[in-house]
Amino acid sequence: MTDDQRRNQEGARSVNRLPRHHSKARRLLQAGLIRGLVVLSGVCVLLSPVSTGAQPVSLTPRTIQIDRLTCAALLAEQGQARDRLLIYLNGYINGVRGQKVWDEKVEGERIEQAVTECRAASTKPVLDVLRGLWPR
Repeated sequence: MTDDQRRNQEGARSVNRLPRHHSKARRLLQAGLIRGLVVLSGVCVLLSPVSTGAQPVSLTPRTIQIDRLTCAALLAEQGQARDRLLIYLNGYINGVRGQKVWDEKVEGERIEQAVTECRAASTKPVLDVLRGLWPR
């Protein structure tokens, strides 16, 4: 038996050794142990991989010339692949502009507007669309 196992057994016995008039203390110790187990279980669930039912993302590494990427090519991407590409392009434009603050609402609106403009002009380069939407 390891030292840890021995200490765990001793800890369990110490809860049961409390006199009857310390039943409140016993309940608190047991509740603390149970609460700890619940928290630990929750963390394990959050950290475990879960199938979300989302479309799988291609794991094949690709090289994309973003200066040649057209709206049609962007719109041809599906699900998470398109989202990831849009997030990357958003960060690229912000970096070129020296922007150091990311406002989720504003950036999300710009991305939605870019997708709308791309649908209207599929041959236009995506970077031209994005540059036109971001502040100068």
